[in-house]
Order: sequence, then C-alpha cells, then structure tokens
Amino acid sequence: MGGAFADNPSVPWPPLAVRLAQFAPVRGAGILSWPLTLVRDLAWYGDVGVTLFIIASGFGLTYGMLGRSEAVALPAGSFYRRRMLRIFPLWWGAHLLFLPLGLLMANGLSTGDWRFYADLAALRFLPGMFYYFSPAWWYVGLIVQFYLVFPLLWRVLRRFGAGVLLAGGCGAGFVALALGPLLFHDSYLDAWQRGAFFVTRLPEFVTGMALGSVYFARPERVVRALRTPAATVAALAAFIAGVALSFTLRGMIVAPLLLGAGAFALVFRCLPERTPSNRLLERTGRASYQLYLTHHPFVLLLVPASLAIGRATLGIAAALVATVLSAFVLERCSAWVQAALAALQRRRGTAVAAAAVAGTFAAIVLIPIAADALVTSFDPQEIYGWGERASLEPEPRFGWNMVPSQTTHLRWESYDYRVSSNSLGFPAPQFPDRKPPRTLRILVTGDAFSSAEGVDTAQSWPRILQSDLEHSGRPVEVLDFAVTGYGPNEEAAVLREYVPRFRPDIVLIENFANDVQDVLTSDDAFRQSIGFGQPPQTGLAATLELAQLRRWLHVRAVAPLSSFLKKRPDPEGYFLGNFIFLERDHPEFDRAAVDRTAAQYASVRAVAKAAGARTIVAFVPPPVSVCDRQSLRYYPHFVDLGDAARFDRGLPERRIHEIAALSAVELWDLEPELQALPVCPYMPRNMHFTPAGHRAVAAMLARKIEALR
Repeated sequence: MGGAFADNPSVPWPPLAVRLAQFAPVRGAGILSWPLTLVRDLAWYGDVGVTLFIIASGFGLTYGMLGRSEAVALPAGSFYRRRMLRIFPLWWGAHLLFLPLGLLMANGLSTGDWRFYADLAALRFLPGMFYYFSPAWWYVGLIVQFYLVFPLLWRVLRRFGAGVLLAGGCGAGFVALALGPLLFHDSYLDAWQRGAFFVTRLPEFVTGMALGSVYFARPERVVRALRTPAATVAALAAFIAGVALSFTLRGMIVAPLLLGAGAFALVFRCLPERTPSNRLLERTGRASYQLYLTHHPFVLLLVPASLAIGRATLGIAAALVATVLSAFVLERCSAWVQAALAALQRRRGTAVAAAAVAGTFAAIVLIPIAADALVTSFDPQEIYGWGERASLEPEPRFGWNMVPSQTTHLRWESYDYRVSSNSLGFPAPQFPDRKPPRTLRILVTGDAFSSAEGVDTAQSWPRILQSDLEHSGRPVEVLDFAVTGYGPNEEAAVLREYVPRFRPDIVLIENFANDVQDVLTSDDAFRQSIGFGQPPQTGLAATLELAQLRRWLHVRAVAPLSSFLKKRPDPEGYFLGNFIFLERDHPEFDRAAVDRTAAQYASVRAVAKAAGARTIVAFVPPPVSVCDRQSLRYYPHFVDLGDAARFDRGLPERRIHEIAALSAVELWDLEPELQALPVCPYMPRNMHFTPAGHRAVAAMLARKIEALR
C-alpha cells in the first residue's frame, strides 16, 4: 500500500491535499475496507516504535545509573567501555555475517565500498550512509551518538535537575528540526529529521531521562499518575495532536515527541501492574539487539513487496526463521571470539591479540578479492556496461563507433576474440573513397552479427563474403560499417554519411530481430547502457567492488535458483534467446517500431538510389527460431514456444516483411536457409554467430549477389 507522506517530510514534499488524500478509506475490499484502512494507517505510523525505543533508552540508562553507587559522578571511561562492548562486537559480527550474502544482493555489503568501513564505525550520518545496506540499521548510528553524549546529559541532570534537562534538550531539538528545511533542500532532510544527528531526537531521549529520574525518586507516585483516566486522555490527545501536526513541516518540529510520549503513556497504561516472570520474554529481551541486527536484511531478501498473500506469508515465515537462527549464530560467534581474544591477550599479550584481529580482518577482505580475481581470469563477466565497451567510443553523428585504428582483445563470459578497426572507426580494412574500375563495391552495415561479436574481425561474414565473391574473377570490395549495438537509427545515420562518399553498388543492411526495440531507443540511452565513463571492467575499482564475483554469482547461482523456485524462465537465457520478440503482447513493436524502421530504411533507399546503389535488407532471425533447446545451452526452462497464446514464432519474419514493403527495399530473409543448416550457426552460450555461422551466411549472401549479375 506504499508509504505515507505524513510523518515523513522530504524535498520536495507533495501538497497538503495530497498528503491528506492518502488517508482516504481503502476501496474495493468490501467489508474489509475499514479494517484494512485501520491497519494501513497504524502501520504508516510504525516509526513511533523507534520514538518509543528512544524514550525507553533514555529511561533505562538513567534509571540504571541512579541505582549504582557511582551515580553522582558517572565514570565516563567505564561507561563508554561497557556501552561500546555491548554495541560494536555484535555490530561488526553482523557485517561479517551478511558480507557473503551481500555478494548475492544488488546493494549488498562489499569490502570494496568505502561505506562498509564507515559503517563499521557507525558513521551513518555521512551522505549516502543513512540507509546503507539495511535501512533499519540507521538507528545504531543514533544510539551510539546518544551513548557518547550521555555523560554530559547526565551531568546536566544531576546538577540542574530533570526540568532543566528536559527544557534544554527539547529546545535544542526543536531548533534543529526547525532548521532542517532551511538547511537541506535535497534528500538529506529525511535523514536529518529521522535522526542522522542525535540533536534532532534529543527531545525524546531527554524525556526518557527525565521520566527515569522522576520514576526512580517516586516510583509508586509515577505509576499511579500514569494509570489515571486523566493521564490516558492526555496521552490520547497528545497522540492525536502528533498525528495532525505530522502533516506539515512546522508541525513535524514537535510531532515526533507528541507521538512518542503519547504512545509511551498509552502502552504503559496497557501493561499489567505486575509482570509475571517469563523466561522466553526475558531471553527475547536479552537477544533484542542481535534480533534487530539480523531482521531487516532477511525481510529485504525474502519478503516480496506485494500483496500476494501466499508468497508474502512464506517469505515472512522464512525471514522470521532466518532472523532467529542468524541471531543465535551471531550471539554465539561473537561471544566465542571475544572469549578467545581475551584468552589470547592473557597468554600472549595485547599486541598478539591485536595482530590476530588485524590478520583475520585482512583475510576477510582479501579472500573475496582473490575470488574476484579468479573469476576475472577464468570466467570474466560483462559488468559496468557492455563487454565490448573497451573497443568503442562515443560519436556525435552515429551515437558511437569503434575506437579508430585500434585492435582490442575482448574477453567476457563465453567470448574471447579480437576486433580491429580502421581510421574511420569501423571494422577493418579500409578502402579508398574512389572505387576502382570494374570493382563491385558493397557497403555493409548492421549490428554485432556483422561487426562481428564473438569472433575475430577477419572471421566476420563481410570479410568472408569479399573472399567468396572474388573467386568469380571480378574485383570486389566489401566495406563493413557495422558496429555492435547499432539499430536502424544508427545505421541510417552511417549510410547517409558514407554512401555518397564511397558510392557503392549495393547497400546491404543486416537486420536482427531486436531492431524493432533498438529503433525506439535513443542514442543517449544506448551510450548510457554501453557504460561510457564507467570504470574499466577488469580494473582496480572492479576488483575492490567485487563486481566480477557479484555478477558471476548472480548469473551462475542466484538467477538459476530463483528461476527454479519461482518456476519462471532465467532472465539471462530469455534475453540471449530473444524470446521477447516472439511474444504477442508487445504492440509497440508491431506498430511504432515497424513504422519508424520503415521510415529509416526508406530514407536510406533514397540516399542509395541517388548514389546509384541498390538497397537490400538481410534479415537475421533470433537464435531460438533456428536452433533447438539442445544446441543453445542457455535455453531457459519454463519456456514453451508451442504456447500459441503467448508466442508467435513467425512474428519477427512478418514484421520485417511488412517493413520491407513499407520502405520499398529488397528483402533477403535468411531464416529458411539458416534453419536448413545441419549445425546450429549461433553460439551455444551466447546469441551471435559462430565462425561456421559466419561462413554459412557469407556463402548464402554470395550466392544471392552472384544471382544479381
């Protein structure tokens, strides 16, 4: 049901009318409309639970200190040591616990991310840190700050009394909250309001401290006062006022305190006067911190963000079980490590114990880096954009082309090949502008099937086509202006630039099934997806971020497992097979893309005709239209091309025939001949032609060109 704008100020914040309209009753649920509305509205104010805990923390610290013999003068060193030993061992342990899991999550923990080390110090107030990895963990940064300032607040309490502490703390907090919208005009307002710095939550904390002080001095009187009807009415009024004020920025100065104080009194009123001993509750209370640390990551990983009741129920159950088990492991491992370090310190000294900690931490950091290096060496992945990016550069006229006069070794996933470019930034070799007499000149353009991806440039079908045609005795020049990723827009721009210059006899455009999607994609969007400006795919940044290892685990483990559990096709295999272009429910491919492609081809035909050239489109079908499941190792499970309600195997062919008719270009449909080949011409682990496939395509086109003479 989304989240409420009220109680969550941001920049920009929707108008007040929009904030109020969110709380309209749920519609379409029949008799459940009002119960759902109540549950939704209460859930939207769930952050009051955080406020309750802040008040309880101030209360508990103060009440506990007043019961100690050193209550008058708080020994700060001893206090800090106890608090930090309570917070940081489990905090660091949680980071180590979820570090392997972070490799499987898109925004997981990584030792190559500076935020990982900042988070070890609980520096959640830094930009980009507040919701890092587990958003619920922001509270650790706040409570550490409260522990750091507690000795000072304690002195104020002991010297000036609860009233002065309460007034001073509330005043400072209210001023800080009022300054928030003036100081922050971006997303940091949310972090400031919520508690990135302790001062904005100081009113609730000092309220707890003041209440703890009064309760210690007069416990029975405080209990009687909080249980009176007048106190209940006042608490309810404070809560309602907090809700009303939470709809405005000015109201949010005092709304958190009113909501928290009202809720505190109401909850206190509902508690029994004498709580019976309950071992399970006591254990849960003692384990609350580790349960808190392990809870939210599993919610993010396992609970679907939808109203699918069955999946949500299973996800919630799995998250609860994982939370309890991991909290138990976290607590036991933390206790064991602390005991082992203490024993090592007693036997060998502090220096040896510190060296053991440093060595262990270094191993934790270096082992994933070594694993990433292994992936980079033996099974490199496509990260930070396209695997071909090292051979490409932005180009204002065509969107991008190859880096001129460069040979690039490309190695990623199942590919290991070299591409060479000429001085124009297209696949080598380069021919002079003026065509020699009696020479048949063919100007080719297309995408990765022609440039060609996965095989060396010399093995591409345009190079082989020239060799095949030269056997006829007539001089032949095949100019390859294909570049990986090109679609009708980029191809038309290239042809408008170079057809008048090189004046070919034939303009041959290779069209792949995905061109109906490419023609709807802007050059800017393509350049962004290519990854221009991103770090090198095998550089230091990639290694530190474990980018290769993360991608490898996703492709080899997470995606297949998710596909099996959800009984859905593996997205990687579905993409490589280009199944989407056989689906029936993509009307934009059937109209907008067809018209746009036809318009581009018609403009190319006019340019070619003016240069005395013949325009031909050669259609390359998707791999799954030619090869069977056994030939394509990525062919995903849970896909049935025989499902006529979902797939239409003849759809890509009909599209290109319609495009050819609209643009009046000659069409060579290669699908029947490719299907007739004895061996699959496409890569078994990727989507492009094998060397044998390039030879077969060159032979097909050579026969067709010979027939034109």
